[in-house]
Amino acid sequence: MRRHISRLLLLCSHWSFSKAAFLASTSSKSNYKDKYYRGGDSNSSRDLHLSKPNIPLEHYDFSSQNGWDDFYTVNSSSSSSFEFEWHASIPHAHILQQIRSKQTVLLVGNGNSRLPRDIADEVSLEEVSVTCMDYSRPCIDALQIFYGDDYSNVEFLCGDVTDLSQLLEGRKYDVVVDKGLMDALMCSDGWEGHQEVGKVRQYWRNVGKVLAEGGKIVLMLYKVSKATREFLEEVGEEMEVNWVEDEDKGDGRVSFLIGTRCRAVGVLDNII
Repeated sequence: MRRHISRLLLLCSHWSFSKAAFLASTSSKSNYKDKYYRGGDSNSSRDLHLSKPNIPLEHYDFSSQNGWDDFYTVNSSSSSSFEFEWHASIPHAHILQQIRSKQTVLLVGNGNSRLPRDIADEVSLEEVSVTCMDYSRPCIDALQIFYGDDYSNVEFLCGDVTDLSQLLEGRKYDVVVDKGLMDALMCSDGWEGHQEVGKVRQYWRNVGKVLAEGGKIVLMLYKVSKATREFLEEVGEEMEVNWVEDEDKGDGRVSFLIGTRCRAVGVLDNII
């Protein structure tokens, strides 16, 4: 019990740091263009441009759903092509490498990232089905208008990721992608200490329910600490998922992890 409490305190301490890092990233002005957003390809069939928010990020309350709704409402209303990337230092090519043709892909906390379009447009991926989920209705509404009928293999659902199994009604996915969602969960309304841990554990348990046998989780989050590793190992045991950190694909600020559903679980290794 004492060891469990000690680890819980360490985990909460690290998540307090991650929470501070997440919120600090919304007010950073240095290297803003490279780290926090990127625009589209000028050769794209859509009129895309560098998506810089109309109002500086520090003015939004990302600790509440209302804050996220405001973020998407304000920016989407002025630009139908607004796309914003969290953890933009991680190229989408790293994620695409984890997906195969004819697989089903779930993007949790998708926001208005360009990732679903990058997956759908990847010529090497045939018959891939993509489900994008976010709890912000303005975000999902804007995405549905933007994508229109051009991408029949991409769907958008509005819902709470801590209730995935009910919302998805028995569906199973080959690949689940979390690109900054676990970080964002640390900032949600009133989540402190052991309550934070319980809510995030509930989220991962739901991911486990929709992950197919042999399925894969692609996770990008602020640099993992020892306590976070241990937490991921614990939830990994519950989900029968083995975690591997690919240090070549991460950077000094963001970790890139792959979780694979298998029987031999409980170890988070580094790729050397």
